[in-house]
Amino acid sequence: PERRPARRASLPRAKEDARVPRQEHRTRIDPTAAMAGPAVRYTLRRFPAAQVAILELCNPPVNALSKEIREALLQGVQRADADPDVRGVIVKGAGAGFSGGADISEFASGRALEAPVLPDVCDALEDCSKPVVAAIHGNAMGGGLEVAMGCHARVAAEGATLSLPEVKLGILPGAGGTQRLPRLVGVKHAISVMTSGRPLGPAEAHDMGLVDEVVPAGGELEERLLEAAASRIEGALDGSLALRRSSELTCPESENTVTNTVAEAKRILNPTGNMGGKESALAICDAVAAAATQPYAEGLRVEQRLIRELAVSPTSLALRHLFFAERGVLKIPELAPGTPGGAAAADGATLTRNVGVIGAGTMGGGIVISFLNVGANVTLVEAKDEALQRGVASIAKIYDRDVARGRMTAEKKAEVLGRLNTSLSIADLSDCDAVVEAVFENMEVKQSIFASLDKACKPGALLCTNTSTLDIDAIANATSRPGDVIGMHFFSPANIMKLVEIVKGANTSSETTARVAAMTKRLRKVGVVVGNCDGFVGNRMLASYTDEAGIMLEEGLDPPAIDGPVRDFGMPMGPFQMGDLAGNDITWRVRKGKGTYNPEKNFADALCDMGRYGQKTQAGWYKYDPKVGRGRMPLPDDDLYAQLADFRSRQPKVNRTSAAATADEVAERCFFPLVNEGFRLLEEGIARTPADIDVIYVYGYGWPAWRGGPMHWAVHQEGLRSLVQKMDAYRSKYEPNADVAERYSYDYRWTPCSLLRAAAAALPEATDDADLNAFMRAYRKGSKL
Repeated sequence: PERRPARRASLPRAKEDARVPRQEHRTRIDPTAAMAGPAVRYTLRRFPAAQVAILELCNPPVNALSKEIREALLQGVQRADADPDVRGVIVKGAGAGFSGGADISEFASGRALEAPVLPDVCDALEDCSKPVVAAIHGNAMGGGLEVAMGCHARVAAEGATLSLPEVKLGILPGAGGTQRLPRLVGVKHAISVMTSGRPLGPAEAHDMGLVDEVVPAGGELEERLLEAAASRIEGALDGSLALRRSSELTCPESENTVTNTVAEAKRILNPTGNMGGKESALAICDAVAAAATQPYAEGLRVEQRLIRELAVSPTSLALRHLFFAERGVLKIPELAPGTPGGAAAADGATLTRNVGVIGAGTMGGGIVISFLNVGANVTLVEAKDEALQRGVASIAKIYDRDVARGRMTAEKKAEVLGRLNTSLSIADLSDCDAVVEAVFENMEVKQSIFASLDKACKPGALLCTNTSTLDIDAIANATSRPGDVIGMHFFSPANIMKLVEIVKGANTSSETTARVAAMTKRLRKVGVVVGNCDGFVGNRMLASYTDEAGIMLEEGLDPPAIDGPVRDFGMPMGPFQMGDLAGNDITWRVRKGKGTYNPEKNFADALCDMGRYGQKTQAGWYKYDPKVGRGRMPLPDDDLYAQLADFRSRQPKVNRTSAAATADEVAERCFFPLVNEGFRLLEEGIARTPADIDVIYVYGYGWPAWRGGPMHWAVHQEGLRSLVQKMDAYRSKYEPNADVAERYSYDYRWTPCSLLRAAAAALPEATDDADLNAFMRAYRKGSKL
């Protein structure tokens, strides 16, 4: 049913004084002129009551709205408007979807601002004197949805998704989207859709008023979608259906309601008032308010001003950096077309056909779920039946929760769990294409398992270890085929966290690396290839962060005084909360294994000796009450901090200064050594690029995306020269006594590595990523990748 009655059926020209002055698209063209290349396919088709021009966007894989597409679409609508035999226009996408939106690569090149710009194209569609209908299948995202909103009606196939995700790039819809959407769906829905960037299904979009008709799934869907669009055109021509120019509509809410709705949205979006990463969401609220209270032309000017400001903001630059960084992590030589690895990776589906997982604990269970969710047959192996049954029960419980929440049917759950087999013998993994070991961090245990896998698994099977710190080469050397052995470091909970560190050993083959990279992508995770060293990239950098937190703890700051500034910086939790969540006993056991356990000198060891492992024991650096936040809310523990104060009183004074670190100093002292270690990893060739490190930290460690990752933050927000100067100053101010310095490797962590010092001296403050990468490649000593 129509949400609003039509004010007209014949779509005469809009009054120019109510609209933004038109520029390029106002130029009329020869209706007999050829289309400008294959970017938009122009065809004529006669439906029962009218001949229609079909404009098909052709820019695979997502029909991004490049300059060529914009030119051809503008030319196509003008050609159809000028042809007296054409009674209406249908805009559709070729291939798998309507349009994925703007070509993001044009932001950096400036081509996005070359005429015709997308707002002019959308206005040209709306200005057409003949009915224009968008026929949407697959994705209509960002600028793609703005093109559809520029049309006079929208029909969508069941299964399509519609979204305006620009907020995830730190900008807002800039082709009239912030002005048209509120006029179509109202202020509250418009703010929700644009500030979340979430996708809408056709049914929800129809209920809002964004989509006029949903075409059910079934046979000949594309043809039925075109027929539905043509029917809208025919209805407009005979006056039986309403087609609307969305810019001419008014928002349904009163001005007072708009004011209250916008104010409440801003309060929810930015409850602390610190603006961190929220600039684009708050700007969207302002643009929507303009749409509701001002004429379209004025509102569009507000939109354009806001997007210009946002496009050069540190937040948007950081988010766009991450957009490209995520897509660049697997652009590696091993996956190049024409190489053995590239050929192996092309067949990603077979890599997840039969998979083995060893270890039924929390990590192993999450890995099992990850493979089951992409259709794999999984064999889960444990040493003892009790542990195996407990692991299977935990896996089933997660799927039960999905059923209870409506995310999965009971029938689907049964089908998924039907692909899970269990065993107490590694010999039952003989037919697996890949095996992932996920037992506890003990080298002897892992070597024993891999020696058994060597005997049991078929030739060419991928032998993967989920170790987070141990030497991949030492594990691989327990087999006769080290080329098939690789690290596959999942992050907990593995079924939720997107990151996987793909760790190459000295003898890992390129084909193995490529196959695991493809398998990771098949799991819908972000895989980053790194070299082999203690802790790899993420945990090796993290050690510098947690060590400095440990020094500040010994200086006199309690855990909340350290965690608070780190959270204020944008991290989801501080180092001590993180320890409680992961389990303080993990690093405690590692220290015992390395012979560095010393509860007389290290309070972290004394903490675990008390049984305070963290959330799982309801006590760690904080205390936890099952009745508060489901037992996950960290509560300060004054009794523990009194014991900590007594511990400090028995230790020599940590350093010369008597001043406690300020909040800003706490955050910088945590993050500067972390960044320094990142540069050292680049220098050693353990990490391929700074962008790879940024992806690891955003997806694996909760680094705020709006800061772009630690390397982007250091280069583009802090500045390398400033960072080096502050590191030198902090090293002098807070240099600890010899015992603390040795235990926490102070000199190593606070001496800027040679690559960092050289980059700070040689590169301008406004350096771009390409220049940094080129400098790094020329400088570093070699590569383990």
